[in-house]
Amino acid sequence: LLGAFLASFSPISNALGWFGHQSVCQLAFDALPNNKQKVINELLTFMPQEQQNILNKYSRNKRGTKITFAQSCTWADVIKNQPGYKQYKSWHYINVDRQTTTVDKSTCSKNCITKAIDIHKQQLIDAKDSWEKAQALMFLSHWLGDIHQPLHVSFASDLGGNKIKIEPLNGRRCNNLHWLWDDCLIKQDYKKPAELVSKLANKWQGALLSDWQNSDQYTWANESLTMLRKAEFGYCEVNQNGVCQAPSSLPVVLKSDYSEHYSPELEIRVLQAAVRLQYLLDEAL
Repeated sequence: LLGAFLASFSPISNALGWFGHQSVCQLAFDALPNNKQKVINELLTFMPQEQQNILNKYSRNKRGTKITFAQSCTWADVIKNQPGYKQYKSWHYINVDRQTTTVDKSTCSKNCITKAIDIHKQQLIDAKDSWEKAQALMFLSHWLGDIHQPLHVSFASDLGGNKIKIEPLNGRRCNNLHWLWDDCLIKQDYKKPAELVSKLANKWQGALLSDWQNSDQYTWANESLTMLRKAEFGYCEVNQNGVCQAPSSLPVVLKSDYSEHYSPELEIRVLQAAVRLQYLLDEAL
């Protein structure tokens, strides 16, 4: 039964994997002042027991394990198919046209990640009900992770790279580009999120904090879009008219140095997401 349950959270779920989300949120949490950490921990106590049980089962924790902030950042994936939450499925990403080179407010007005960030940031500030506020916290924190995964700003026709089959990377069973970026790239060098968190925490002070913080979700989306439009990314082929066409043949054969090049790039995206999340939470709480 547990295997069947976990299988329901497939790579096609359009979400940065649990490893990445927990890393983003732990980094952000550790950088917050103690009083803001206490607010977050208090909000999580208002999570209904049923939701705690489901989240612990998803995380393979014992029933009754206290929910941490890092763990709660996967909640938006866990509840996708629950009644009352299915409407948020498309909020994990934004679809763009193949000729799009810039994402702005006109790109999407509802039911996408750029709009979701505004909605849940405001809800986190304004909500009076503690459970509503906790949900806003978990949604917003999840969106920050997702928008920094490049394939969450992508094309509907290939399901954000889920239909882009690839040759296995270093023998790993990553059979499509989205799964590679959600899970395999970030996990190949680390056994657990704490290892990545420790490495990136040491880079926090040397990061471009003010530049990264003084930006909005459209900047973050455009960073992702710029990455995936590059030929070496393996997602599409830009023609002379600037249209990002689907690969001419599948599976896409990744270059031998793909992992060496893009693993550090993904780590930077995790750090950027964490820096920006910490800034938003410090403002909103």
